[in-house]
Amino acid sequence: MPNRIAQVDILLPTVNRLQSLVMTLAGVAGQSLPDVRVIVADQSDSPVRDDAVVQSLFRIIAARGGTVDTHHRVPSAGIAEQRQFLLEQATARAVLYLDDDVFM
Repeated sequence: MPNRIAQVDILLPTVNRLQSLVMTLAGVAGQSLPDVRVIVADQSDSPVRDDAVVQSLFRIIAARGGTVDTHHRVPSAGIAEQRQFLLEQATARAVLYLDDDVFM
């Protein structure tokens, strides 16, 4: 659990869509609200947090005042379970579910 509660938790499920996830994280990194916590629930074969571009985007989000939590969760239990898991991680008063193929 983070030391402080972010203004918005962005709940981001992903599974084997690295290129789409990179686009989504780039959009998050470019937002004007810096006080966000991105929570990634990853059911990919290889953890997305190991990718150099994803790590760079995580650092950009952090440099702007946000935080990132990643959870590599295999085997896949389906999107409904992923969304429930993400909601259980949320602590902010506002949450945004963001699919891994959406550019903000």
